[in-house]
Amino acid sequence: MMPQLLNYLQQPRVLAAVAIAGITLVVLGLWLILHRGLTAAQREERRRTRLAAIGRIIDGTLIDTAPESEEPQALIYRYRVSGVTYECGQDIRALAELLPDLGTATAVFGLPVQVRYDRDNPADSIVIAETWNGLWNQNVAHSDHDR
Repeated sequence: MMPQLLNYLQQPRVLAAVAIAGITLVVLGLWLILHRGLTAAQREERRRTRLAAIGRIIDGTLIDTAPESEEPQALIYRYRVSGVTYECGQDIRALAELLPDLGTATAVFGLPVQVRYDRDNPADSIVIAETWNGLWNQNVAHSDHDR
């Protein structure tokens, strides 16, 4: 029984399959080790930082805030890339200190904004980050990075 198993394992196809499975397990293990400690908030901050650094800038329109009756927790905006209109929302709870008083939902409807988006995935976008601010409201203080 053992010699037959050894002969089977020495076949090139079997060796290649075992090698690929081993490499896959090692890569998966490394990925899990490197990414398991990140919380959802940390992943979102990394995404905002990446888009603020490398995202393409395009004009958009702020169309709503959510919820409408309290301090906004999300900005909802629209922009167009290559003939496709995207309507996205950004959770802004972690950025509350960077936001101006946006007033009521009716006051922000139609407000022009700058949107940073990932050119490989245009639906991945932001309007505000720790190092960048795309709100065009004249009462909004942009960071020194934007001047």
